[in-house]
Amino acid sequence: MFHFHRFPSRFPTASALRWLTPALAALLLAGCGKQGAGSTAAQAPAAAASAPAADPNVVRVQASMAHHFKVGEVQLADIATVQEVVGRIDANEKLVTRIGAGVTGRITQVLAEVGEPVRPGQTLARIASPELTTAQLAYLRANSQASLAERAVDRARQLIQADVIGSAELQRRETELTIARAESRAAADQLRLMGMPADGIQRLAATGSLQDAANVTATIAGVVTERTVSQGQVTQPGDPLYTVADLSNVWVIGALPESAARTVSLGQQVDVSVPALEGRVHQ
Repeated sequence: MFHFHRFPSRFPTASALRWLTPALAALLLAGCGKQGAGSTAAQAPAAAASAPAADPNVVRVQASMAHHFKVGEVQLADIATVQEVVGRIDANEKLVTRIGAGVTGRITQVLAEVGEPVRPGQTLARIASPELTTAQLAYLRANSQASLAERAVDRARQLIQADVIGSAELQRRETELTIARAESRAAADQLRLMGMPADGIQRLAATGSLQDAANVTATIAGVVTERTVSQGQVTQPGDPLYTVADLSNVWVIGALPESAARTVSLGQQVDVSVPALEGRVHQ
């Protein structure tokens, strides 16, 4: 605010006018400077408010990121969502067999280890068992009875031709032969269940020498994936000793979340990446 002083009613002298003129000029210039600065500060927010806002639909790529982008024509394409699931590779349960002991006894030899390929009929372990000895003796007795019955039938046929015996006696002996042969086959089947191979049974019938141990044999071709038996262990029928799997066809099992189950359909393509195979991808 300017403060003005009243002068006397008489006119000022010339020296007084010379002093007032520069003072008034300086005051007017100072007032104009303040007004100009105030108008400039007031115009700055107005200019900022009038600047157009950035369009959210426009993507401006910085020069440092330009090499990550590719420009091309707009085209229609199918977009497939990819979901990564942690999984594992497991044997096909349809091609897995679990092999157990056929007799009660003690393991005397372990002949196959985990990871070894095996073929059908290959011996995996051997078991010393009194049951096997008893079964072999039963087979020898049944086989001997069948041989005696065969000779009795042959003799009866000769006697009936000589009219020494009647046909009823021949029929009785033929019935005994049928029963003896059935008992021999049953005893042989019992030996096979205990792990004795067919050639071992034939050798037993021919020579009469008893086999000292039962064999645990593979029933399919594959790889031994599990062994639960050790030398000296006592086993019983039904105890699982080995697991053999055919690994020519395996399963890939993934733990898919329940919320994503609706995104899976029959025949859908799945890419399997196996780190152990140096990241190779299989479909």
